[in-house]
Parts: sequence; structure tokens; C-alpha cells
Amino acid sequence: MQQRISEIITEICGLEADDFTPDLDLFEAGFLDSFGTLQLLVKLSEEFGVELDPGDIAREEVSCVERIAATISKKKGSA
Repeated sequence: MQQRISEIITEICGLEADDFTPDLDLFEAGFLDSFGTLQLLVKLSEEFGVELDPGDIAREEVSCVERIAATISKKKGSA
């Protein structure tokens, strides 16, 4: 799952896979802003079949690949 999340982030942010690590805070690094976050949530929702409503997701839950994977796993578990 983390590999696919990383691929989606590279697509949305225009990065290379070598530009970040699974624990890098994408906001602090300047890779994600509010518009990028919306794009990311939409793509992740489609890809993993979970509801990731921007109003219900805290910034910390999508700040790095590891946290995104945990958020998706949690959502899948509650579905």
C-alpha cells in the first residue's frame, strides 16, 4: 500500500520517488498544500475504495506516507 501511495504522491506533487521518504512530513517539506491535499484525498479514495472526506480528515492523518497508509487501513477496517 505504501508503494502505491508514494506513486500517487509523485503524480500529484510532481516529485520523484527519491524526493521523499515514508516518514517525511509532506506539508513541512512544502510538497503538499490545500489544493494538493484535496487532489490526494480524491485519488486515494478512488484507488483504495474508502471515503476520505476532507472535512473529516486531520492534516496529521495525511502528512506522510506512513500516516496515510494507517488512515486508509483504519477506514477500511471501519467499513
